[in-house]
Amino acid sequence: MRVRTFNSHTLHPDDIGNNGGTHPHSELLYITRGQAHLEWMGETYICAAPCLFLLTPNTPHRLQCHRTPIDFWFIELHVEEDDRFATAEQAIRWNRLQREADYSSPGMTAIAHTLEALVHSLEAKYAGDDEYDEEIVLLDIQKIIRLVQNRLRTNKRTVFDAHYKSTRELAQTLMRHMESNYFEPIDLAALSLQVHFNPSYLARVFKSETGVTPMQYLSNLRLSAATSFLIHTELGIQQIAEETGFNSIHYFSRLFKRTYGVSPQQWRAKRRSAAEEPADQ
Repeated sequence: MRVRTFNSHTLHPDDIGNNGGTHPHSELLYITRGQAHLEWMGETYICAAPCLFLLTPNTPHRLQCHRTPIDFWFIELHVEEDDRFATAEQAIRWNRLQREADYSSPGMTAIAHTLEALVHSLEAKYAGDDEYDEEIVLLDIQKIIRLVQNRLRTNKRTVFDAHYKSTRELAQTLMRHMESNYFEPIDLAALSLQVHFNPSYLARVFKSETGVTPMQYLSNLRLSAATSFLIHTELGIQQIAEETGFNSIHYFSRLFKRTYGVSPQQWRAKRRSAAEEPADQ
């Protein structure tokens, strides 16, 4: 791990420009004065200083202020595979906690003090101070990440708990959403926005609870709806594909045959033929 960039700024409400972006680096963003509005991972975080945000690589973010200025600093980090940094799931949970974080409370003071020491060291570096020690800076960063992770483990009221009492409840929320909207365009990114969780984490939790991925569950819903249309209506195959959310009749027919062993037309014909056969006397 090494520091790529460190900088501090004051952002005013009338400042023009995009205060954010995206980059392939991990980032610590610390608000020291004012109320910040951070847009990240499809969610807006409105938090009063002090608050620390963890931003994972390649995730667009934008910082704004309203009515009063904000002071902040940020550190971009080159993080190697073996280095310790927050996972996307941990970053989401931690950033949500910032809305009500109290840095004077037990468990948070150690993070606040380490942040102060960290920025003091980095300011010394850019001032050309010979006493700057890169190793101490990296140790402070690693300490902050470890304290954050410990805080997440011990916090009795995480944001996840506030919204979903268990991973099963999260999975059931997604199931209900897909059951009600299966005919709409839905992908994993859209589902993640529904519940504000990282797509890869979402897929892992859903499969652990249901045995299938969210997209497999959605396909099963759509195929079940398609069989109902085939039995009870005279709709053509193209229209059934459209009514059940498939974006292509070819994909629908291919998936249907892979699942049921025959084409939709053949399946409909076999079911109707079976229904017309006289019952055994």
